[in-house]
Amino acid sequence: MIPSANTSKSGQAMVEVMVGMVVILVLISSILQIASMCRAHTDVMVEARAKAAERCMFELPPGIDIISDAKYIGDWYEGDDQRRLSRDDENDTGDTTAFQSLVVDKSVNDAGGWDVIDGVPNNRISRLRSDPMVISSFGLVKGRATDSAKLDMLPAFRHLVYEADSIEVEATAWMTLCKGVY
Repeated sequence: MIPSANTSKSGQAMVEVMVGMVVILVLISSILQIASMCRAHTDVMVEARAKAAERCMFELPPGIDIISDAKYIGDWYEGDDQRRLSRDDENDTGDTTAFQSLVVDKSVNDAGGWDVIDGVPNNRISRLRSDPMVISSFGLVKGRATDSAKLDMLPAFRHLVYEADSIEVEATAWMTLCKGVY
């Protein structure tokens, strides 16, 4: 017996509906997974900022410099993804002498202005002129946090796209030392 045209078309429609439902399921799962990763990133950023905020309020004893691994950045170069400030970007360490002549020296109208600034006890602006490690004068403190975002929405899709059970999410936040400034 030869199947009629109507039987053939109704079978095709059922296949199309099933394929459409699978596509919709994959799209919804992908959106939920992206939302989960965004939430993990937000949580990590909040934690890193909280750590930096806590450290920036420490009372440092007189004469103790702030130890920081911050770098003075001179220029920034986009990486292969052509997006600025992403993980594959590179930077050059800045020139302290150029910073002092282009920024610090312009802080006063004339050399006599430095006498006024130098007369203020424990000020960090005077240190910018003489400190070879300019970055330590800014009093930057760092907060860092990491977490892993689980990729558990659609295991089959996860193995096709990203061969891992989770993605490591990390964030770094910098704040300036506040204790003793106000």
